[in-house]
Amino acid sequence: MAVFAVLFGLLVGGLVWETLDNIQQRADSTAKSLESWIRDRQFDLKSWSSEEIYAKATKPSIIGKAARASANEKLVRLKSDYGYYEDLFLADAQGKSIASSTAAVIGKINVKDRAYFKGAMAGNAFVSDVAVSRGSGNPVVFIAAPVVDKSQVKGVLAGVVSIDSFSSQFIDPIKIGKSGYAFVINNSGLIIAHPDKSKIMKENIGKL
Repeated sequence: MAVFAVLFGLLVGGLVWETLDNIQQRADSTAKSLESWIRDRQFDLKSWSSEEIYAKATKPSIIGKAARASANEKLVRLKSDYGYYEDLFLADAQGKSIASSTAAVIGKINVKDRAYFKGAMAGNAFVSDVAVSRGSGNPVVFIAAPVVDKSQVKGVLAGVVSIDSFSSQFIDPIKIGKSGYAFVINNSGLIIAHPDKSKIMKENIGKL
C-alpha cells in the first residue's frame, strides 16, 4: 500500500493564523482521508476483477474475443461513471493490454515489468507508488487486482488513478492563512501533489 504524507508550506510574506498543533492535525487528517480514498479504489478493482467477463476475456478463443469486446464497453462505462480513473485496463498473463477504457492502448502497452502487475499476478491486490503513465505521461497511481479463473491467475485488472483527481479533491482546496498551501510527498520525499505543478515528480524534499 502506498503511503503518503501531507505537508504544509508557506509562501514568503504569508501569515498563518493557526497554531502548529492545528496545522499538524489537519495534515494528519488529510493524509488519513487520502489513504482511505485509495483503499476505496483498491476495493473497486478487487470487486470488479472478480466478475466473470474479465476471466473470459483472457481466453484465446472466439469466446475470449467476444468477452474482450464486452469488457471494453464495461471499462468505458466504469471510467465515465467514476471520473477519477485516467484509464482502466485488463492485461493478460504476459502483461499485454487486451481490453481498456482507452481504445488506443489496446495491444500496444505491455506492463509485465511493472511492480503492480507482478504483485497482482502473485495473487494480491496492489497499490503502486506514484509513477508516470506509459499511456499519457502523467503522474498516476496504479491499482491492480488479479483476475482468477479456476483458482489460477489469468490476468490483471488495473486502474490508473490520476494524481490530479485526488489533488483537486484533497489538496488544492486547503488554504492556510493568506498564502499557505498543502502538498503531498511519498515515502521517499518525492513531491507528488503540489499547487505548483512544475514541482510534481521533480523535487524531492528528502534530498534538500
